[in-house]
Amino acid sequence: MSLLMILTFFLSYIHKASASTSAPTSSSSDLRQSLRKWKMDQNNLYQLRSTLLSEALASRNNIGLPPHTLKSVSTIDGSNPEPVDWQCAISTASNPKPCLYSFDAPIGTKVVAPVGTEQWISLNALNRLRRMDPSKVEPMWHGKYLIQKSWFGESSTSLLQHIGIKGFFVSNCLLDHEKIVLRGLLSLGICVGLLVLLPLLEYLVNGLLCSKLFWGYYQSWARVAHAALPLKLLLSQMIWKFASKKFEGLEGLVKDRVVDMECHLLEEAVPVTVGEGSIYDDSEDEEHIEDEETEYVEQPEREETSEEFDHDFDVDDLDDESTSDDY
Repeated sequence: MSLLMILTFFLSYIHKASASTSAPTSSSSDLRQSLRKWKMDQNNLYQLRSTLLSEALASRNNIGLPPHTLKSVSTIDGSNPEPVDWQCAISTASNPKPCLYSFDAPIGTKVVAPVGTEQWISLNALNRLRRMDPSKVEPMWHGKYLIQKSWFGESSTSLLQHIGIKGFFVSNCLLDHEKIVLRGLLSLGICVGLLVLLPLLEYLVNGLLCSKLFWGYYQSWARVAHAALPLKLLLSQMIWKFASKKFEGLEGLVKDRVVDMECHLLEEAVPVTVGEGSIYDDSEDEEHIEDEETEYVEQPEREETSEEFDHDFDVDDLDDESTSDDY
Protein backbone atom coordinates (compact mmCIF):
# COMPACT_ATOMS: atom_id res chain seq x y z
CA MET A 1 0.00 0.00 0.00
CA SER A 2 2.79 2.34 0.87
CA LEU A 3 4.52 1.44 -2.38
CA LEU A 4 1.35 2.31 -4.31
CA MET A 5 1.14 5.73 -2.62
CA ILE A 6 4.77 6.46 -3.41
CA LEU A 7 4.22 5.52 -7.05
CA THR A 8 1.14 7.72 -7.29
CA PHE A 9 2.98 10.72 -5.82
CA PHE A 10 5.88 10.22 -8.23
CA LEU A 11 3.58 10.08 -11.27
CA SER A 12 1.76 13.27 -10.19
CA TYR A 13 5.10 15.11 -9.77
CA ILE A 14 6.19 14.03 -13.27
CA HIS A 15 2.89 15.28 -14.69
CA LYS A 16 3.28 18.73 -13.03
CA ALA A 17 6.86 19.04 -14.27
CA SER A 18 5.86 18.24 -17.84
CA ALA A 19 2.98 20.73 -17.67
CA SER A 20 5.26 23.52 -16.41
CA THR A 21 7.76 22.92 -19.25
CA SER A 22 5.04 22.91 -21.91
CA ALA A 23 3.37 26.12 -20.63
CA PRO A 24 4.15 29.45 -22.47
CA THR A 25 7.07 31.49 -21.10
CA SER A 26 5.04 34.59 -20.31
CA SER A 27 6.50 34.91 -16.81
CA SER A 28 10.08 35.03 -18.15
CA SER A 29 9.22 37.80 -20.67
CA ASP A 30 7.60 39.83 -17.89
CA LEU A 31 10.72 39.36 -15.83
CA ARG A 32 12.94 40.63 -18.66
CA GLN A 33 10.66 43.62 -19.21
CA SER A 34 10.75 44.59 -15.53
CA LEU A 35 14.52 44.17 -15.49
CA ARG A 36 14.89 46.45 -18.54
CA LYS A 37 12.67 49.05 -16.89
CA TRP A 38 14.71 48.91 -13.70
CA LYS A 39 17.96 49.45 -15.63
CA MET A 40 16.46 52.43 -17.47
CA ASP A 41 15.30 53.98 -14.19
CA GLN A 42 18.76 53.52 -12.69
CA ASN A 43 20.34 55.19 -15.73
CA ASN A 44 17.99 58.17 -15.44
CA LEU A 45 18.73 58.49 -11.75
CA TYR A 46 22.48 58.36 -12.47
CA GLN A 47 22.19 61.18 -15.03
CA LEU A 48 20.07 63.21 -12.62
CA ARG A 49 22.62 62.82 -9.83
CA SER A 50 25.44 63.83 -12.22
CA THR A 51 23.50 66.95 -13.27
CA LEU A 52 22.81 67.97 -9.68
CA LEU A 53 26.46 67.41 -8.74
CA SER A 54 27.64 69.51 -11.72
CA GLU A 55 25.30 72.36 -10.79
CA ALA A 56 26.54 72.29 -7.18
CA LEU A 57 30.20 72.32 -8.23
CA ALA A 58 29.58 75.13 -10.72
CA SER A 59 27.88 77.24 -8.05
CA ARG A 60 30.93 76.90 -5.79
CA ASN A 61 33.58 77.17 -8.54
CA ASN A 62 36.51 77.06 -6.12
CA ILE A 63 38.93 75.38 -8.51
CA GLY A 64 38.70 77.93 -11.31
CA LEU A 65 37.50 75.35 -13.89
CA PRO A 66 33.70 75.04 -13.55
CA PRO A 67 32.12 71.88 -14.99
CA HIS A 68 29.51 71.95 -17.70
CA THR A 69 25.96 72.74 -16.62
CA LEU A 70 22.58 72.76 -18.32
CA LYS A 71 23.02 76.44 -19.21
CA SER A 72 26.47 75.96 -20.69
CA VAL A 73 25.48 73.10 -23.02
CA SER A 74 22.00 74.26 -24.09
CA THR A 75 20.74 76.94 -26.45
CA ILE A 76 17.48 78.87 -26.39
CA ASP A 77 14.65 77.17 -28.31
CA GLY A 78 17.11 74.89 -30.08
CA SER A 79 18.77 77.82 -31.87
CA ASN A 80 22.21 77.64 -33.43
CA PRO A 81 24.14 80.82 -32.52
CA GLU A 82 26.63 82.12 -35.06
CA PRO A 83 29.68 84.42 -34.79
CA VAL A 84 29.01 88.01 -35.82
CA ASP A 85 30.97 91.23 -36.31
CA TRP A 86 30.20 94.43 -34.38
CA GLN A 87 29.48 98.05 -35.15
CA CYS A 88 30.00 100.96 -32.76
CA ALA A 89 28.29 104.34 -32.49
CA ILE A 90 28.01 107.25 -30.04
CA SER A 91 24.73 108.15 -28.38
CA THR A 92 24.28 111.92 -28.81
CA ALA A 93 21.52 114.39 -28.00
CA SER A 94 20.67 114.73 -31.68
CA ASN A 95 20.83 110.99 -32.32
CA PRO A 96 20.14 109.05 -29.08
CA LYS A 97 20.59 105.30 -29.13
CA PRO A 98 18.45 102.71 -27.31
CA CYS A 99 20.01 100.13 -25.01
CA LEU A 100 18.93 96.53 -24.48
CA TYR A 101 20.07 96.69 -20.86
CA SER A 102 18.96 100.13 -19.64
CA PHE A 103 16.41 101.21 -22.33
CA ASP A 104 18.33 104.42 -23.19
CA ALA A 105 22.10 104.74 -23.46
CA PRO A 106 23.65 107.71 -21.61
CA ILE A 107 24.51 110.69 -23.80
CA GLY A 108 28.11 110.69 -24.94
CA THR A 109 28.72 106.97 -24.39
CA LYS A 110 29.48 104.31 -26.98
CA VAL A 111 27.03 101.60 -27.94
CA VAL A 112 27.66 98.41 -29.92
CA ALA A 113 25.41 96.12 -31.93
CA PRO A 114 25.73 93.21 -34.36
CA VAL A 115 26.47 94.38 -37.90
CA GLY A 116 23.32 95.12 -39.87
CA THR A 117 21.04 95.40 -36.81
CA GLU A 118 19.76 98.16 -34.55
CA GLN A 119 19.93 96.12 -31.33
CA TRP A 120 22.27 98.49 -29.49
CA ILE A 121 23.66 98.02 -26.01
CA SER A 122 25.93 100.27 -24.00
CA LEU A 123 29.57 99.16 -24.16
CA ASN A 124 30.03 99.66 -20.41
CA ALA A 125 26.87 97.69 -19.61
CA LEU A 126 27.88 94.84 -21.93
CA ASN A 127 31.36 94.52 -20.47
CA ARG A 128 30.09 94.70 -16.88
CA LEU A 129 27.41 92.11 -17.65
CA ARG A 130 29.91 89.65 -19.13
CA ARG A 131 32.15 90.03 -16.07
CA MET A 132 29.47 89.82 -13.39
CA ASP A 133 26.94 87.45 -15.00
CA PRO A 134 28.18 85.94 -18.30
CA SER A 135 25.14 83.68 -18.68
CA LYS A 136 22.96 86.73 -19.51
CA VAL A 137 25.03 88.06 -22.42
CA GLU A 138 23.78 85.87 -25.30
CA PRO A 139 20.11 86.00 -24.15
CA MET A 140 20.20 89.76 -24.79
CA TRP A 141 20.02 88.86 -28.50
CA HIS A 142 17.80 85.78 -27.92
CA GLY A 143 20.73 83.39 -28.38
CA LYS A 144 21.27 84.23 -32.07
CA TYR A 145 24.92 85.28 -31.87
CA LEU A 146 28.11 84.11 -30.17
CA ILE A 147 28.76 87.49 -28.58
CA GLN A 148 31.40 86.46 -26.04
CA LYS A 149 33.38 84.34 -28.49
CA SER A 150 33.18 86.86 -31.34
CA TRP A 151 33.58 90.16 -29.45
CA PHE A 152 35.67 89.15 -26.43
CA GLY A 153 37.52 86.06 -27.62
CA GLU A 154 40.59 85.54 -29.79
CA SER A 155 38.85 86.08 -33.13
CA SER A 156 39.66 88.85 -35.61
CA THR A 157 36.50 90.73 -34.58
CA SER A 158 37.42 90.97 -30.89
CA LEU A 159 36.97 94.29 -29.13
CA LEU A 160 39.94 93.56 -26.88
CA GLN A 161 42.45 94.01 -29.72
CA HIS A 162 42.09 97.80 -29.38
CA ILE A 163 42.92 98.20 -25.67
CA GLY A 164 46.72 97.79 -25.85
CA ILE A 165 49.18 96.46 -23.29
CA LYS A 166 47.50 98.09 -20.29
CA GLY A 167 44.20 96.57 -21.29
CA PHE A 168 45.87 93.18 -21.77
CA PHE A 169 47.15 93.25 -18.20
CA VAL A 170 43.77 94.37 -16.81
CA SER A 171 41.61 92.05 -18.89
CA ASN A 172 43.66 88.91 -19.48
CA CYS A 173 45.75 88.82 -16.31
CA LEU A 174 43.55 90.27 -13.57
CA LEU A 175 40.01 89.43 -14.69
CA ASP A 176 40.33 86.33 -16.88
CA HIS A 177 42.47 84.64 -14.18
CA GLU A 178 40.96 86.33 -11.15
CA LYS A 179 41.02 83.16 -9.04
CA ILE A 180 44.80 83.03 -9.25
CA VAL A 181 46.19 86.46 -10.11
CA LEU A 182 43.66 88.77 -8.46
CA ARG A 183 43.40 86.73 -5.26
CA GLY A 184 47.17 86.26 -5.17
CA LEU A 185 47.85 89.99 -5.51
CA LEU A 186 45.18 90.81 -2.94
CA SER A 187 46.62 88.27 -0.46
CA LEU A 188 50.12 89.58 -1.10
CA GLY A 189 48.93 93.13 -0.44
CA ILE A 190 47.31 92.09 2.84
CA CYS A 191 50.49 90.28 3.95
CA VAL A 192 52.67 93.28 3.07
CA GLY A 193 50.28 95.56 4.96
CA LEU A 194 50.44 93.34 8.03
CA LEU A 195 54.23 93.27 7.86
CA VAL A 196 54.36 97.05 7.66
CA LEU A 197 51.97 97.39 10.61
CA LEU A 198 53.58 94.58 12.59
CA PRO A 199 55.41 96.83 15.12
CA LEU A 200 52.20 98.76 15.82
CA LEU A 201 50.18 95.54 16.15
CA GLU A 202 52.80 94.04 18.46
CA TYR A 203 52.68 97.12 20.68
CA LEU A 204 48.87 97.03 20.87
CA VAL A 205 48.75 93.28 21.63
CA ASN A 206 51.38 93.57 24.36
CA GLY A 207 49.51 96.47 25.89
CA LEU A 208 46.26 94.49 25.85
CA LEU A 209 47.79 91.37 27.39
CA CYS A 210 49.37 93.39 30.19
CA SER A 211 46.31 95.52 30.89
CA LYS A 212 44.13 95.25 33.97
CA LEU A 213 40.97 95.24 31.86
CA PHE A 214 42.01 92.06 30.03
CA TRP A 215 42.80 90.10 33.21
CA GLY A 216 39.69 91.40 34.88
CA TYR A 217 37.64 89.20 32.54
CA TYR A 218 39.77 86.13 33.23
CA GLN A 219 36.79 84.05 34.34
CA SER A 220 35.10 84.72 31.01
CA TRP A 221 37.83 83.90 28.49
CA ALA A 222 39.48 81.20 30.64
CA ARG A 223 36.60 78.85 29.81
CA VAL A 224 37.41 79.17 26.12
CA ALA A 225 41.18 78.97 26.63
CA HIS A 226 40.90 75.76 28.68
CA ALA A 227 38.03 74.26 26.68
CA ALA A 228 38.15 70.86 24.97
CA LEU A 229 39.71 70.43 21.54
CA PRO A 230 36.39 70.01 19.61
CA LEU A 231 35.16 73.37 20.91
CA LYS A 232 38.42 75.03 19.91
CA LEU A 233 38.14 73.51 16.44
CA LEU A 234 34.57 74.77 16.15
CA LEU A 235 35.61 78.28 17.18
CA SER A 236 38.51 78.18 14.71
CA GLN A 237 36.13 77.16 11.93
CA MET A 238 33.78 80.03 12.76
CA ILE A 239 36.66 82.52 12.76
CA TRP A 240 37.90 81.16 9.42
CA LYS A 241 34.47 81.47 7.82
CA PHE A 242 34.13 85.03 9.08
CA ALA A 243 37.57 85.97 7.71
CA SER A 244 36.95 84.29 4.35
CA LYS A 245 33.60 86.08 4.01
CA LYS A 246 35.26 89.43 4.64
CA PHE A 247 38.02 88.54 2.17
CA GLU A 248 35.43 87.70 -0.50
CA GLY A 249 33.75 91.05 0.13
CA LEU A 250 37.06 92.85 -0.28
CA GLU A 251 37.76 90.84 -3.43
CA GLY A 252 34.39 91.87 -4.85
CA LEU A 253 35.14 95.55 -4.24
CA VAL A 254 38.55 95.26 -5.93
CA LYS A 255 37.08 93.34 -8.86
CA ASP A 256 34.39 95.99 -9.30
CA ARG A 257 37.06 98.71 -9.53
CA VAL A 258 39.09 96.67 -12.01
CA VAL A 259 35.98 96.11 -14.16
CA ASP A 260 35.34 99.88 -14.13
CA MET A 261 38.92 100.37 -15.33
CA GLU A 262 38.39 97.88 -18.14
CA CYS A 263 35.15 99.59 -19.17
CA HIS A 264 36.97 102.94 -19.27
CA LEU A 265 39.71 101.48 -21.46
CA LEU A 266 37.16 100.00 -23.87
CA GLU A 267 35.24 103.28 -23.98
CA GLU A 268 38.40 105.13 -24.99
CA ALA A 269 39.94 102.58 -27.37
CA VAL A 270 37.07 101.04 -29.36
CA PRO A 271 36.66 103.02 -32.62
CA VAL A 272 33.35 104.43 -33.77
CA THR A 273 32.30 102.86 -37.08
CA VAL A 274 28.79 104.24 -37.59
CA GLY A 275 27.26 107.72 -37.32
CA GLU A 276 28.83 110.85 -35.88
CA GLY A 277 32.56 110.65 -35.20
CA SER A 278 33.00 107.58 -37.38
CA ILE A 279 36.53 106.71 -38.42
CA TYR A 280 35.31 106.40 -42.01
CA ASP A 281 34.18 110.04 -42.32
CA ASP A 282 37.72 111.48 -42.65
CA SER A 283 38.71 108.88 -45.19
CA GLU A 284 35.67 109.69 -47.33
CA ASP A 285 36.54 113.40 -47.21
CA GLU A 286 40.12 112.68 -48.22
CA GLU A 287 38.94 110.55 -51.13
CA HIS A 288 36.63 113.37 -52.24
CA ILE A 289 39.50 115.90 -52.12
CA GLU A 290 41.79 113.55 -54.05
CA ASP A 291 39.11 113.10 -56.73
CA GLU A 292 38.78 116.88 -57.09
CA GLU A 293 42.55 117.31 -57.39
CA THR A 294 42.68 114.57 -60.01
CA GLU A 295 39.96 116.25 -62.05
CA TYR A 296 41.80 119.59 -61.79
CA VAL A 297 45.10 118.08 -62.96
CA GLU A 298 43.56 116.14 -65.81
CA GLN A 299 41.67 119.18 -67.15
CA PRO A 300 42.91 119.88 -70.75
CA GLU A 301 44.71 123.16 -71.40
CA ARG A 302 42.84 125.80 -73.33
CA GLU A 303 43.83 125.86 -77.04
CA GLU A 304 44.56 129.17 -78.71
CA THR A 305 42.12 130.15 -81.41
CA SER A 306 43.19 131.17 -84.90
CA GLU A 307 42.13 134.77 -84.30
CA GLU A 308 44.35 135.09 -81.21
CA PHE A 309 47.22 133.55 -83.17
CA ASP A 310 46.77 136.00 -86.06
CA HIS A 311 46.53 138.89 -83.63
CA ASP A 312 49.81 137.89 -82.00
CA PHE A 313 51.40 137.52 -85.42
CA ASP A 314 50.31 141.01 -86.53
CA VAL A 315 51.63 142.58 -83.34
CA ASP A 316 55.02 140.97 -83.88
CA ASP A 317 55.15 142.18 -87.49
CA LEU A 318 54.36 145.74 -86.44
CA ASP A 319 57.13 145.68 -83.87
CA ASP A 320 59.59 144.52 -86.53
CA GLU A 321 58.54 147.24 -88.98
CA SER A 322 58.82 150.02 -86.33
CA THR A 323 62.30 148.83 -85.45
CA SER A 324 63.44 148.89 -89.12
CA ASP A 325 62.10 152.45 -89.66
CA ASP A 326 64.09 153.71 -86.71
CA TYR A 327 67.29 152.39 -88.19
